[in-house]
Order: sequence, then structure tokens, then C-alpha cells
Amino acid sequence: MTTTRSDRLRVMLKAHQARLRADLVDHMRNARRHSPDVQSSDVLDRVEQFEFEALGHALAGLKTETLHRIESALARLDAGEYGWCTDCGLEISDRRLEALPFATRCQACESQVEEGQTWTSRPLHSLFADEAVR
Repeated sequence: MTTTRSDRLRVMLKAHQARLRADLVDHMRNARRHSPDVQSSDVLDRVEQFEFEALGHALAGLKTETLHRIESALARLDAGEYGWCTDCGLEISDRRLEALPFATRCQACESQVEEGQTWTSRPLHSLFADEAVR
């Protein structure tokens, strides 16, 4: 991976990381500020509030998981392993990494995994591509 690509990907990952951390901090602040007054609310208000809180906590959980994946991607970047497909070894496109920053497979290999197919050797698409030099 060229230094330019590596730097660009690092900036992208750090931006995602900062945004997710800020979202999680906001969620925690809002959760403390908007704790319901269970004694004064009627039953329907309490149910609605609890459902709203449950949705917020679920979204925070997804963001936390995504943050962990971004941090793992940064560690792979530091190790020189980020941006390379773990199945075929080819470079993952920048477009895919921008859409899914923690992707570990190229689109072709991910499609094979999603279809439930496994490879006993290298995927066919990697046999015809020029091997990238790391």
C-alpha cells in the first residue's frame, strides 16, 4: 500500500472513530439527562419511554461494535494488513473501504461468503488478477 493510500485510509478511519465516539458520548449524556420520572408518568408514557430508551441503547450497542471494528482496522493498518482481502490477498477497493471501513474481504470474496460458498483454494477472480506487491 502506498503511503498516500495508507495516509488517506488512516484519515478516513480516524474520522469514523471520532464520529462514533462523539455519538456514544452524546448518547450517554442524553440518557442521564432524560431519565424518566416513572412515578409521575402514566403507563403508556412509561412504555413509550422504555421503548425509546431500548432503541437508543440498541443503536449505541451497534455503534460500539462498529467502533471496535474501526479500531481493529486501524491496528491492521499499522501492521500493513489493512486494505487487503483476507481470503484472496488482493487489494480491497477504496470505494468498498469508504462504504465499509472495516471490510476484511474484497467484494468478490464477500459475495462468495454471503452465498455460502467456500473456497478450497484461491478464488477464481484472484487467479486472473495481477498480484499486488505489498
